[in-house]
Amino acid sequence: MRPLLSRIVTFGLVATVAQANVLVVTNTSASALQNAIDAAADGDMLLVQPGFYSTCDVDGKALVVISDSPGAAIVQRITARNTTAAQPCTFLGLVVQAPSSLGPAQRAVEIASCAGSVRLQSVRSSAFAPNSTPGLLVTDSPDVALERCVVTGSSGSSTSGSPFFALYPGAGLECANSRVAIYDSELTGGDGNDSVVFFGQVPPYVFPATAGAPGARVDATSTLFVSGSTLRGGPGGNGFNGYCNPQTAQPVAGGAGSNGGDGLVVLTGATATTLGVQLLPGSGGTGGTSPNCGVPIPPAGAPGLAGAPSTGPVATIADTPLALTALTHVRAGNPIAGTATGAPGSLVLLAVSPQTRWVFDPLYEGVFLFGPSARRAVLGVIPGSGVLPFSISSGSLPGGVLAQQRVLQLVARHPSNQVELGGAAFVTILDPSF
Repeated sequence: MRPLLSRIVTFGLVATVAQANVLVVTNTSASALQNAIDAAADGDMLLVQPGFYSTCDVDGKALVVISDSPGAAIVQRITARNTTAAQPCTFLGLVVQAPSSLGPAQRAVEIASCAGSVRLQSVRSSAFAPNSTPGLLVTDSPDVALERCVVTGSSGSSTSGSPFFALYPGAGLECANSRVAIYDSELTGGDGNDSVVFFGQVPPYVFPATAGAPGARVDATSTLFVSGSTLRGGPGGNGFNGYCNPQTAQPVAGGAGSNGGDGLVVLTGATATTLGVQLLPGSGGTGGTSPNCGVPIPPAGAPGLAGAPSTGPVATIADTPLALTALTHVRAGNPIAGTATGAPGSLVLLAVSPQTRWVFDPLYEGVFLFGPSARRAVLGVIPGSGVLPFSISSGSLPGGVLAQQRVLQLVARHPSNQVELGGAAFVTILDPSF
C-alpha cells in the first residue's frame, strides 16, 4: 500500500508562487495590459478588469495574469518566454481570440524557452491566423500545465485571387522538447481546407482539399500526460463540385475529400500517457459531386477517411479521472469552494502548497503539481453521484502582503488502494481591498 502524500518531499525543480504586488489593469486602451506587463516587477500579479486588450506578452519575468471576472478579459495572444527556473508564470481566466491580421507567425498562445513553471487555468484560446497555427505552441519548456482550458487550432483557408495559395490548419497543441500536463481540458485541431477551383488560368487550377489537424501533436523529445480531457482532430476538407470545362465542354469530376485529423499524434521517442481521455478522430471530408454536361457523368469525388483516435506510442492508464473545479481567485477570509469528481468510494485529500513542480509518476497515475511544502485537508469519500463538494478556509495574508497564490491538487485512494493524483487549481488569494 502506498500512503497518501507519502512523497511530499523535495525533489526536482520547485518554483515558489507567492506574489509581491498587485497591479489592477483597467481597459483604458487596447495596450493597457501590455503596458502593465512591461512596467511590472518580477513576481507581481496583474488583476485584469473586463475588456478587450491587444497582447499579453511576458518575457523573462515571473507574473500572474488573472481576469478578475473569468472570461471577461479578452486578449489577442498570450506569450511566455525566456524565464528562469525561479520565474513561474500563471494565466487565469483569460480568453484569447487571435485575429487573422496578426499573421501566421503570431500564435494564439505560445510558451517558449521557459525554464520556470507555466500554468494556464480556465483559458480559452482560438487561433484564427491560418497556415498551421496551433491554438497552443510549447517549445523548450519543461514545466507546463493546463487546467480546464479549451484550445482550438486555426482552420485552413484559401484565396481565389492571383497568385493562388492555400493556408493549412493548425493543431490544438504543438509540443516540442517540452513537458506538458493537461487536466480536464479540450483540445481541437483546425478544419482542413476545402478544395478550390481557380478559373483565372487555362486550364483551371485546382487546389486539393487538405487534411484536418490533430487535437495534439507531440515531438520525439517531449513528455505529455493527459487526464479527463478530450483531444479532437479537425474534419478534413471537402472536395470541389465538378463542373463543365468552359474550354472543352467536357465534364470535370468532383474533387476528393481529404482525411480527418487524428485525436493525438505522438512521434516515436516521446512519452505520452492518458487517463480517462477521449481521443476523437476528425471526420473525412465529402467528395464533390460531378456535373451533367450531356455526356456520361463521371464518378463523384471520393470522400476522405476519418482520422485515427491516436497514432504513435501512447500508454493508457485504466482508471476514472479525478477532476477538481475551483475558482481562480478569492478574497482573503472567504472560503475556497469547489468540487472533486471521480470514482465513488474513493477517499479524497486536497494538497495545498505555496509551491509548484512537475514530476510525472505513473505509480500515482499523474503529475505532481503541488510543491513539497504542502499541507493536506481530508475532503471525504466521493459519494455514489461521483461528485464531492468541498469548502476550505483561504486563511489570512501576512502583514504587508497583498496577494499569494496556492497550488491545490487532489489525491485519492480508491477502494482497491490505488492512489491517483487528480486535477489541480492555481488559486490566488487577494487582499479584500481589491
